[in-house]
Amino acid sequence: MSLVIAVVMIVIILCKIGVESVGTSETDRRVRERENRISVFESRYISRDLENRIMDCIEDDRNYDEVLIEVFSALRKTEHLRCLTNGGFILTEDQALASGKKYKIAQEEKKRNQRIALDIMLANRGKISSSANSIGYMAYSSSSRALKEGAFEYVEMLQRLLRNAGANLELFYHAPKYIWGGSREYETACLHVGCGHGKPPVAFDRDIIFRQEPIPPIK
Repeated sequence: MSLVIAVVMIVIILCKIGVESVGTSETDRRVRERENRISVFESRYISRDLENRIMDCIEDDRNYDEVLIEVFSALRKTEHLRCLTNGGFILTEDQALASGKKYKIAQEEKKRNQRIALDIMLANRGKISSSANSIGYMAYSSSSRALKEGAFEYVEMLQRLLRNAGANLELFYHAPKYIWGGSREYETACLHVGCGHGKPPVAFDRDIIFRQEPIPPIK
């Protein structure tokens, strides 16, 4: 009798190991497929070398006028962001120090403007920033109307520039961010949904997004 019980237990253990092995293999396969998709995306749309060279260009005072022409050309075609082209557009440390503004405020403006310039100049060359790939863009889902409208228009502008450069990337909304389809952040969001956590990214459609996250009224 004890021999029969032992045999049964061995069979049960072997079956359990087999099931777990199949489950592990399936998980490993999905992880590899996900990493492969991300790798393909990054090889097409991310260039750390180009990103670094553009950032060096932006931070050099000698390139200020040339950078401004390219950046303002994009911003002036928008409704909510063209105001950034009025007055000083701080891009370098020397400009921040000479602006007459409090140090913290000047530094915040410099970082914001550098990010905008980098995004636009990369988009004009068919690329996105490594930050956009891994984090996305803030959508300001619970903030002011102006911020929310501006955030939507900002990524819409980048998508247009990218497509003009031959990069047909799709945008998605995944509160509280806008993310590129196929990016590391997009794949992470989809992975969480597959594991039963959170909501899936939704299409970049103004009516859908703003119905999901209503714009606060103008006060």
